[in-house]
Amino acid sequence: MAIRKKMSNTKVKIFLSYSHADEGLCEELLKQLSPLRRSDLIYDWYDRKILPGSDWDKKIKNELINSDLILFLVSPDFLSSDYIYENEIKIALELHHSGKAIVVPVMLRSCDIEFTDFKNIQGLPKNFEPVTGKSWFNIDDAFKDTVVSIKLIVKSIINKKEVLKSEDNKWEIAKKTDTLDGYLKYLENSEISSKKDIVIEKLKRIISDYNENDSISSLDLQLLRRERDNISYELHDNIGSKLSMIHLLLQQLDSNEIIDKIKLSVSEVKNSIRQ
Repeated sequence: MAIRKKMSNTKVKIFLSYSHADEGLCEELLKQLSPLRRSDLIYDWYDRKILPGSDWDKKIKNELINSDLILFLVSPDFLSSDYIYENEIKIALELHHSGKAIVVPVMLRSCDIEFTDFKNIQGLPKNFEPVTGKSWFNIDDAFKDTVVSIKLIVKSIINKKEVLKSEDNKWEIAKKTDTLDGYLKYLENSEISSKKDIVIEKLKRIISDYNENDSISSLDLQLLRRERDNISYELHDNIGSKLSMIHLLLQQLDSNEIIDKIKLSVSEVKNSIRQ
């Protein structure tokens, strides 16, 4: 029995919006996306994957709003479809402009998009030449050019997902500690600033919880511990290692009264630092 793989959190979900009149061209594009699919980098979806008995309209919209990359397979039939325009195009462009997904038009057959809502979005293949046009030696060349660019977009989305996943892990650690030091470390190590306002509010809450009447407040203690750790690191790892090197060099010299006194002094300083 085949084991179904769990979808990776970083896998890019591609939604193909197309007219059934262009189903053959849609399938040709899906063939060229096969290596990305087998490499577990993408999951592609189009309406032929809707199971019998499903609410097809609800299913299409659900798949659409959960997609990372939306391909408009543009043709005269695509532009003339009221359903595609009122539902798929409008929803997709809302996702695109909000940064929740990326829309890329792919010109299948020659048509004018001057008065479309996606006219200003960079399309594929190169120069937005139709894949069925005379600019290409054959359709395979046109789709290859298209997929090369799609691959770059997929890699960019995956990198973004990995950064967000890393940020989520760092955030969970900060929330778990729920300390001033934990949130400050999060800010220091964060690659994005999406949670900056939340962190500031949490820091304000922590600070407001401290008793201002204490001669040394909990806030002071946390800052003192933080500074102590920094000093300990400098003493032990920096100065301590240099003293160890001096002691090692002294071992190489012939023993005499002065050198023995220096060795003893170095050992005493090392012990003091350790204490």
